[in-house]
Amino acid sequence: MVDHRWIEMALAANPSTPEDVLTELAETGDDEIRLALVQRRIGRPSLEGVAGVLAGRSHAGVREELARATYVPDEVLVRLAADPVRAVRWQVIQRPMDVFRAADGRPYVPAQAYAILARDPDEIAQRELLDSREAPLHIKREVGQRNEKLRDEVLLRFGEPDEARDAYERMLSGEKADQRRLALASRRFRPPAELTTRLLADERDRLAAIERIPLDAELARALVADDEPAVRRAVAVNPDLSRELLEALAVDPDLSVRKALTERPYIPLDLLDQVDYGPDPTAYQVDWLWERREDLALVAEYSRSSQLAYRRTVARMPRLPREIVERLATDEDDRVPVFLAAVNGEHVPIRVLEEVLLTWTGHSSAAMARNPRVPDEFIERLSRSDDHHHRWLAYLTGRLTAEQRARLADDPDLAAWLKPPPTPEQLRERLADPSPDVRAEAARDPGLPVELIRELWASR
Repeated sequence: MVDHRWIEMALAANPSTPEDVLTELAETGDDEIRLALVQRRIGRPSLEGVAGVLAGRSHAGVREELARATYVPDEVLVRLAADPVRAVRWQVIQRPMDVFRAADGRPYVPAQAYAILARDPDEIAQRELLDSREAPLHIKREVGQRNEKLRDEVLLRFGEPDEARDAYERMLSGEKADQRRLALASRRFRPPAELTTRLLADERDRLAAIERIPLDAELARALVADDEPAVRRAVAVNPDLSRELLEALAVDPDLSVRKALTERPYIPLDLLDQVDYGPDPTAYQVDWLWERREDLALVAEYSRSSQLAYRRTVARMPRLPREIVERLATDEDDRVPVFLAAVNGEHVPIRVLEEVLLTWTGHSSAAMARNPRVPDEFIERLSRSDDHHHRWLAYLTGRLTAEQRARLADDPDLAAWLKPPPTPEQLRERLADPSPDVRAEAARDPGLPVELIRELWASR
């Protein structure tokens, strides 16, 4: 018997396969074919018509992948939200992380699916729902109402100010160490002064408490002078330190203490620049400043810091004003211009954009090459470079001239991308080739005419 399964696998992967054939593929009962069908169409609207079949009669792995697909009807997502397998339900919750919002503004997950997920009995799924950036607030609060173990945590994170404060104090003063730790990690409130002694006596959570407890002058001085670097590192971020104590920490002999100080929100710029941070090229995001990236006056102020971590953090921010981009473009650090060119390509000076494209080989170089501001003469330079990465970037600009395309068509690194697509006649010939690999490649080709797809499907 001749094995025609290669036809099914190839057509499952072909984006031009018509919907009726896709539906028949989904109904084959072969989960490997179904998985290929989903994975090759994860962001294509052609999946919409067969999603219902896949949601009801497939292996859990197929349903999990289906929950990641962009064009899945709401009624299918509702079914997947009630799936018996936790991993499938979890993937529905994770959709905002994996799926771009549809062009018509349709939400990642419909309200009915969220209502089902709010009643999910699995605590892991409940916690993922609480951490979801898109799950509605009332859904998160419902999770807390249904799960007594999570109730105070939910109130602390999502409750009104009074109920959140009450939950915070219950968690801090209670006997459950995990609840106390969660409360101390919160930046919504600070511990009441009457709990200071108790919190400092708790060896397990003492350092976290030092970051947040109210400090009088005597206690603050004692902590800043403590022999343990871990204590000084913790107090470095406490909001109650005086300028005098901040200056003492700025010259602390321990690098980790000085580094903690430089990450202190709103640290005065003149004090920040006094700190010997030491060479640390891997640290390029200051979280507190990144979280306030919409405050352009604040961003402009800290973009002038001598601390590399601050300048790198600013350079990665989108929608920077032209004056910040142009100033940072001359930065002595090699990564700052790279970050600017990657996310602020509309303002970065052309000479900087060209220099980055010539020297940077990271994954962001492909997006930079597509910047419409790349000059034509620079594309010509890239296309004639001895460096295959440069020639590849020239191709990625999408603006090669006919002469450049013809010249690069013989390039062993680019020939496969620049050769003209096969004609329908050539594809028909390849479908009859004795090599199964050649036939399968032709059957997967998106240029395969629908009539040939149907002939191939019928030949089974």
